[in-house]
Amino acid sequence: MIKKLINEIADTKSRQWLFNLLQFMSDEVLQNCRLLYRKKGTTLIHVGDMADSAYLLVEGSVKIINELPNGVVYSFAKLYAPELLGENELLANFPCYRGTVVCETDCKFIYLSKKDFLLWLKKSPETLYQVTVAIIKKTGLLIILRNIMRLKQKMIFVC
Repeated sequence: MIKKLINEIADTKSRQWLFNLLQFMSDEVLQNCRLLYRKKGTTLIHVGDMADSAYLLVEGSVKIINELPNGVVYSFAKLYAPELLGENELLANFPCYRGTVVCETDCKFIYLSKKDFLLWLKKSPETLYQVTVAIIKKTGLLIILRNIMRLKQKMIFVC
């Protein structure tokens, strides 16, 4: 079913990214994957939920939001397929997710349990490398966005 999904993905970049990752996945892990469909506006992950899975966003876009203690909700990232979600929490062995993921469009995900995700990375150095590169790119982007938000806040107070 997952291999069939690869051929159905219209976006060439997403299709190639997914193919590159899944070619190193064992049959056991591949059989445990599930395809998830979520409608626009649906929350996939809530901040504070038990970090027990990773998701491969294969179609659509999501936003990552968080709520400050004073109740202010802010969006600090918008991610487009192809993208990996939940990997930081699993790799760092955090007990809970640190952000809320909301679908900006109708989305397709591949679900992996924590056990299967970590097994996949342990058995495939190439996948571990690709996931590490993806994390570094995403983290760099988030740092840039955070700095832009800080500058905007300073500008608001100056004006």
